[in-house]
Amino acid sequence: MNTIFIKSTIFAAKLFRKKVIVEMYISLYDTEVRDRKRVGDGSKLAKSYIEKDILALKKSDYLIHSSNQELTYWEQILNTDIDRKKVYIAPLCNVSCLLPNRSWMQDGKLNICWWGTFIPLHGLDNILQAIRILRERNLHFTCNFFGIDNKAFYDYVEKVRSYHLESIVFLRKDLNFINGSLPKYLVNYCDLALGIFGNTDKAYHALPNKLIEALSLGLPTLTMNSPALREFFNPETELWTCENTPESIAESILSIASGSAYSVDWKQTREKVLETFSLARYTEVVSEVLAKATNNLPKKEVTRFN
Repeated sequence: MNTIFIKSTIFAAKLFRKKVIVEMYISLYDTEVRDRKRVGDGSKLAKSYIEKDILALKKSDYLIHSSNQELTYWEQILNTDIDRKKVYIAPLCNVSCLLPNRSWMQDGKLNICWWGTFIPLHGLDNILQAIRILRERNLHFTCNFFGIDNKAFYDYVEKVRSYHLESIVFLRKDLNFINGSLPKYLVNYCDLALGIFGNTDKAYHALPNKLIEALSLGLPTLTMNSPALREFFNPETELWTCENTPESIAESILSIASGSAYSVDWKQTREKVLETFSLARYTEVVSEVLAKATNNLPKKEVTRFN
């Protein structure tokens, strides 16, 4: 996320005759201009972001990223191309080893959980509208949103009040993944985890952290269908997906609650996630890149994952 320093990094690499390794978690242009709309498209700052993104992608000796799908998307929006010979895919590794400790709807109602930072790709407004539909359809449920203490948190507190959803929607900022309190809550109280449902291009092309977190916990999970999923999953069998509209989200949750949604082996999906998105896999990829960059190659290189 330090692409803003790419010019000085390239200069230092040339000065000291070093290799440049870029692990590009986000595109500045895609995130700040297209997704969050903090910067006007066509502005001087937006053009600066494009320049820095392209430099990071083109001038790096080795490029590490979490998915090929998103790299292809960046090529399109930045109007550039990436040398795939220098690309190494190191999947997200934010998995948990906790096991679910709850029977389905054991207290007689569906406990829906979502967590995140309220950025546009999360699609929280679509989720809230879906909740309004579920209330009208008389589904017996509660929904807990776990966020961080920022302005957006309080904006959504007001939205929940304005929609008169205070009795079924609860916003919390007391639990998180950093200290382990949130995953402990989820395995004990969550029936259904929600992923992302944003209307932005980034939402279609990025694999969300919260999806890997939820699936690694073995939680039944619903997220929007997107091209990004198919690089690692079969959305028709390994998790629940729907369109990113309030109506589609609501209808999917109703099907899930009634037991009529298509069957998913969540244990099998969890095992796949723990293997594919492991810290061990990430370490292998980064170690190989470091070995190449320092001409200290191991006797046997790991298999490329792209």
